[in-house]
Amino acid sequence: MGVLLFLVAVLGYQAIDRQLPPGTRAVVQIQQVSTSEAAAVTTLEAVAVDAKVNLLRIGANPAGPGAPPWYFAFVGDRALFEATMPNGAYPAFTPTAAPEVFPGATLAERDQPVRGAYAVQGEFGNPLTLRAMLADGGLGAEVTQVRPIDNYAAGLFASFSWLSLVAAVLSLALAIVYWIAFSRKSTALQEFHGYSAWRIVAGQTLGVMTAYGCSMVVVVVVGTVALSLYNGLSQFPSFIWWVVVPMVVVGVASLLVQLFASFAALRLSKHAAVKGARPMLLLGAAAGLTQMLMLGLVYVTVAQAGAGIAKIVSDSRSFADWEGARSSVTVQINPHAFEDPQARQVEPAVMSAYERFRQLFSELDREGSAVLSFHQTNQQTDAPGADLASFGPLGGNSLVVNNNYLDRHAVVGAGGLRYRGMEPAEGRIHLLIPEARRAQSAELVDAWAQSSFVSREPWNTSARTEPYDVAVHYTRDGQEIFNYGDTWRMERWSQHDPVIAVVSPETGYFSGYNLLGAAANSGNVVFSDSARFRALVNEAGLAPRFASISNPATHAAQQLRDRETKLIVAVGNATVGGAVLVAAIAVLAAIYTSAFRRESFVRRTHGWGSVRIHGKVVSAVGMISAVTVAVTGAMLGPAGYMRPWWAVVLAAGLTATFILTFAIAIIFLDRRARAELIKCP
Repeated sequence: MGVLLFLVAVLGYQAIDRQLPPGTRAVVQIQQVSTSEAAAVTTLEAVAVDAKVNLLRIGANPAGPGAPPWYFAFVGDRALFEATMPNGAYPAFTPTAAPEVFPGATLAERDQPVRGAYAVQGEFGNPLTLRAMLADGGLGAEVTQVRPIDNYAAGLFASFSWLSLVAAVLSLALAIVYWIAFSRKSTALQEFHGYSAWRIVAGQTLGVMTAYGCSMVVVVVVGTVALSLYNGLSQFPSFIWWVVVPMVVVGVASLLVQLFASFAALRLSKHAAVKGARPMLLLGAAAGLTQMLMLGLVYVTVAQAGAGIAKIVSDSRSFADWEGARSSVTVQINPHAFEDPQARQVEPAVMSAYERFRQLFSELDREGSAVLSFHQTNQQTDAPGADLASFGPLGGNSLVVNNNYLDRHAVVGAGGLRYRGMEPAEGRIHLLIPEARRAQSAELVDAWAQSSFVSREPWNTSARTEPYDVAVHYTRDGQEIFNYGDTWRMERWSQHDPVIAVVSPETGYFSGYNLLGAAANSGNVVFSDSARFRALVNEAGLAPRFASISNPATHAAQQLRDRETKLIVAVGNATVGGAVLVAAIAVLAAIYTSAFRRESFVRRTHGWGSVRIHGKVVSAVGMISAVTVAVTGAMLGPAGYMRPWWAVVLAAGLTATFILTFAIAIIFLDRRARAELIKCP
């Protein structure tokens, strides 16, 4: 138990170490940037100095999930910064993942977004004051104060270690109940010798607490030695509380369980206990309750692990695409620099800015560094029976790309050849339709021929009247097409068999307003040459109009690293939960065979077989298991860990495993019980 508590503390501390550096008193989540990128960085520097705190931007390393994360420090309390990060180096709890610390002023240089999470080091008073200071500089943020108990809870839930902790507490409680129940004969003898109930319970309490306390001390000492070899006791003063406090809490819980079990066991007559009787009601209730709880926990952990494996496999394939975009950037506009055309008359300077961006995109498109991948993430549906309209313009199952996209990502035709270098022409759209949609080609062609983003420009009164020239091509079914996802939330990185429209600047599909406001601002335009893009932006005078120019691959790296960490922990939790479940099954089988060993022996002498003797009990346990798993699955369903049919397979597998393990344990223990009765009836 102590070893598991220590490991849970390590896993939990690792999970939040990157997110909550030493000395963190709050977390600032910047959600809206209403100023230029340079002005936002200046605001962060000023707020840190004025509030006398350190703001640590928790960034991601575009090198990939295995690379150490990046921190960007806006220092307002130099003494605290030097105390927590000597010589500007982060004292990471996990040496292999020690973050690199950079000055906050280099945030833009390294293509990191201003939006995101910032850890606040130091005392700053009222959170509303800090929020107001940021708002005055055009940064909309939420400020959340952090307490030590919040850190521990966050670590447990971030690493999913709470499942292992609950499983361990259940197993410890069951072990205590089992020990007390099978010690009833010795306590009965103590009663015959004049011991009072309180004296007996006090002796059992002393035994349990002594064993628990000694084991915890040994674990802390051995664990401390191991940590000194692992990380040189980095952040040990903070970490040790993660170990000691839970040990005390679990110790108190164990004490309560022991007291309840001790008094409950004493209700069994001492005369019956001396003859070999056991408090079977106590044992049965404890084992049955543990069985149901453990089945539920194992179902949750296996579901998490299974979903995690599927997600990691999918994300790993997607990150191979992201790796090719390490030097790429996306943009987010400053809304105050681009007035809402629907709210008031658009100034000529703003219209000119949209047009300059369109020209910039066209130039980089010809150079091969502007990649278009426009899609409607919030409407995406990969269901087989998706409506035909979802494959049309602005549909969730359509994708608008350019030739530069096809150069980087494979789209295979029905004949097995890859599409690339689609000939650009004025007013032409190359429409790539999945083979399965061939029968609906006419409707799709008509929908795309009449589509135009120019007509959606608020100040454009001359919408395109002539239909587009649509050239139809067919793609092989069953392709998962990478689409760069939502580069801010890192969701839905691919689409299954979408209709793909290939356009070029000559097509005239996007106006400057929609190219920047609808596509680029949503992360659907990626510029693969960051230096060249920034140079053109500065040349065109557009830099003040952008709130952020950042590398989307950094977000992908962070997401994939976090998911891999959660997967490892989920697999570990499933393993621990499975082991404890097997132990609970063994105890349940031991209770049953101990209670009915004489009846079983007599029935067997009358020719009954194992199935006839134990069939009803195994069936009853199986029904309880099936109901428990079904209820857990129904409760877990909205979480969306897995597809419904996988949930059914998991439920059936867990129930069958439980029944089989229980039956094997009964047969083994029943054979031992018969041997003991023959030797000592």
